[in-house]
Formats: sequence, structure tokens, C-alpha cells
Amino acid sequence: MSPPLSADGSVVLVAITKSRPGPLPAGPLGTPRLLDASDSSRGFVVVVETDVDWSTAPTDSLEWLAPRAIHFDDLAQSCTGSGVLPFRFGIVFSGEHDLLAHLESRSAAIQRELDRLDGRHEYRVGISIDRSDPSASASGADYLRRRRSEIRDGRTELDELRQDLESACSSVHYTSIAEAQMSVAVLCTADEWAEVSAVLRRSIATVEYEGPLPPYHFVALDE
Repeated sequence: MSPPLSADGSVVLVAITKSRPGPLPAGPLGTPRLLDASDSSRGFVVVVETDVDWSTAPTDSLEWLAPRAIHFDDLAQSCTGSGVLPFRFGIVFSGEHDLLAHLESRSAAIQRELDRLDGRHEYRVGISIDRSDPSASASGADYLRRRRSEIRDGRTELDELRQDLESACSSVHYTSIAEAQMSVAVLCTADEWAEVSAVLRRSIATVEYEGPLPPYHFVALDE
């Protein structure tokens, strides 16, 4: 068991992991700590101990909030390989006792989510269909004809990609879809990500991705 948190400090819940993660990065949010919660069938609880009074903190100030939110994300990402169940930024408890009591009351649901997401990571994928260069067209009418054809073909390509992605991975979360671009988060095992990568390589679209990440968009847990 980790040393107890200070009695007068609040704690921010970051994540629960099935195995012990590596070193936790320090940052402006506060001092990160790891609580051993294996006695209640979980693994480890990642929290941040902070002396911030959240009821009066300037959370409307981007200058104050942004580095703390980034640190929170860095902490969650440092647990990516440890079977991580991430929580949303801003879940604050008055101390360790209240935190663990809350998690104990949700123990069965938490364990189900840890098991369901174990071995699966999130990847964020941006997909776009390239546009014609107007200067390469013989005339304005020629450019418009080409653009109509590209939009039609682009929509067809994106529709086919959606079907292929949904077949290749555990789950897909669509963050934005337009006529020639799409942003998605996919939940994958290592084998599924290899299949998703093959699908993306076969596409005519321009693809950018980020990952592996904690399964932020796929946690089905009422916090």
C-alpha cells in the first residue's frame, strides 16, 4: 500500500490500471500517486494529490486550466500499457478515504470495464480526401466538374472506409464527418490495429493517426 495522502488535501482521480504502471510524470496538477487497490479486485488507482481548493479555483482561465489538463492527460497516457481505465478530468474527492469508498461502491462495474478494455487501445485517426489544384484546371467550369466528381468519389470512399473500419476493430467513435474528411477514434487490439492499418494503407485518402492511447472514448461507466 502506498503511503497515505495528506488528510487536508483533495485528490483527483485519473485512472485505474490492472497492472502497476511505470513512473508517473510530475506536473502542474499536483503530485501523482499510486494506490494499491488489489484487495478489492482492482489493480492500482492513479490519483493526484493537490492542495487546490476546486470550489474557488480559476477553472474559467485557460492559462490556469490548460497545463493541468495536459498533465492529467500525460498521466493517463503513461498508463497506456498497464490495462488502463481512464476517468474524465475534474473528478475530485476530499481525500483518499472518500475516493476508495466511492470506487468500492462501483467495484463490480469497474472490474467489468477493466476486463472489457484489457488489451485494447484507442487510436485517433484523421482521414481526408485531397482536393484538386484550381490552377491545374483548364477553366472554372472544368474545375467545378472535377470538384463535383471528387466530392462524389470522396463520399463513396469515406462510406467504404467506415464499413471497413467497423469490420476491422472492436469499436469506432466518430468525432466528425464532412464531405471529404472524417475524424474517428478506433478501439483495437494489437491484431486489430494491424488490420485497421492495412485498411487505411489501401485507401486513396490522406491519413494521420495518434496512438496507442488510453480508451478515452470507449469507457462505458457512469462516473
